[in-house]
Parts: sequence; structure tokens; C-alpha cells
Amino acid sequence: MKVIATLNFKGGVGKTTVTWFLGRYLAERRGKMTLVVDADPQMSLTTAVQLLESGYWDERFRSWRDAAKNKGKTLYEALKDYSSSSSLTLPVDSEFFYTQRQGLELLPSDDELYWFELDAPRGKELQGFIPEFLNARQTIPGARPLDYCLIDCPPAFNSLSFSAVLSADIVLVPINPDVFASFGVRIMLGGLRTRLVKMPKFVIFMNRAKIRRDPKTTEYRLTKEGQGFLDDVNFVAQDFLKVGMPVRVLSDFWIPERADIKRALAGRRLPPDMETYFAELWDQIERVL
Repeated sequence: MKVIATLNFKGGVGKTTVTWFLGRYLAERRGKMTLVVDADPQMSLTTAVQLLESGYWDERFRSWRDAAKNKGKTLYEALKDYSSSSSLTLPVDSEFFYTQRQGLELLPSDDELYWFELDAPRGKELQGFIPEFLNARQTIPGARPLDYCLIDCPPAFNSLSFSAVLSADIVLVPINPDVFASFGVRIMLGGLRTRLVKMPKFVIFMNRAKIRRDPKTTEYRLTKEGQGFLDDVNFVAQDFLKVGMPVRVLSDFWIPERADIKRALAGRRLPPDMETYFAELWDQIERVL
């Protein structure tokens, strides 16, 4: 099983949509058994999944969610259990995971995660949580073993994010075309470099890109401004490559801005244009794995 964490200390860069669409692509188009973990207390992914295209709540998800919470089968309860003894004593079974569709499971977030950090031990004491939890998922009797686990991390780095990044094979870093992109990447990579005992591979790419059509070649390219922001990020990445951090910036790939992206999250099928982008993104990731 490979673990892919989506991380950026800046909010609003599209981590949730990237994580969910990539998970769906792996399950629906590659036939991979995929678990998507919503590790963000804001619960953007959990909320999006339970909304139907019609705008109504998915009652199947809501009834399942209520039953799981009543039984204590939640990410929060598992994390709390681990923090009390530095090991997972709570039995992990299939009731923790919502089957969105064949080959695609979701471990939802919980608003109690907001308050967990107040009483949680130091992040380093929780670093083994994600590996132990995923190992427990892999050994559920009768459950199909996972090929991939994708983790949507919150913008506020916390103990759960720390465990996710330490367990990750790849850390996806979506950036937006703005002046904060290179600044945020430098802060994030600089902080992680001094704190990670196991270094994952970092893949940085532009999301919500503003593009234009070249009148001569008819190909779509980043706007001049967007290309400048991406060049700045490339410059920062080179500094970390020089000190041994495995960082790759996808200079020739981007996901364009799309107005109805939130509605597409709840769609029954991947929008054809989005499928194309995530197929290409996955090809890029496979070259790094």
C-alpha cells in the first residue's frame, strides 16, 4: 500500500478537491482499492461527499455516519485511543469506513478533532498513529486490502498531519497562482526538513491555474503572471534539492480554475475534462513513486 498526503499550510488551495478526485480516479479508472481519509477538522471533504448533485443530503451517508459515531467508530475515537496509550487498542473494523462506491472508501472527519489538540500529547508521540491504523485496516478479515491511501491534511499543521506526512510515500503540494505560493512552500519545506526523521517525496503543482490559448499553437498555457509564480516556486524548490530534500515541481502540468468544481465533487462520475487532468497527474506521480 502506498500513502499519499495532500498538504499545504495555506488554506483554499484545493487540497480537498485534489485528494477526492485523485482517489476517485484511482478507484474508478485504475481499479485500485483506495481509502480517502479526511484529516481536516473543517470537514470539507466529509461535507462534500454527503451532498448530492441535487443539493440534498445523502441520507445513506448520514444514517451510516450517525451509526458509526454512536458506536465510537470514528477517526477521532481512534486517535484519542492511541494517544492514551501510544498504541491502538480500539478494534478497527469495516464500520469505520464508508463505502462510497466499489473500490473507494472514506474515513470521514469529525468536529471533535478541533478540540483534540488542546489535550493531545506532543506530535512526536502520535507519529505512529497513521501507520498503525492503516495496518489495522489492512488486516480486517474479509476486507479487500488497500492499494492506496490518500489523506487530506488540514492547513493548520497538527499532530495528525505530522503522522500522515511521516507515513507518506508522496506529499502532494497544490499551490495557487499567487504571491503566497513560493513564500508558503519555503516555510513548509523549511519547517519539515528539521522535523522529519523519514523524508517523503514532495510533488508540487499548480491548481486553479489561470490559462490562456496560444494563438499560434492553439495550445493552452499558463498566463504570464501564473508562469512567474510557478518559476518562483521552482527557485525555492532548487534550494531544498541542494540540501537533499526530494522535491519535484511539475513545471509542465497544472489543473485549471473551474467555477463549478464543488458541484463536480458530488457528481456520479468524474467530469471528462477533470478525468483527463487527474490521469495526467497520476502519470506524473507514478514516475516519482
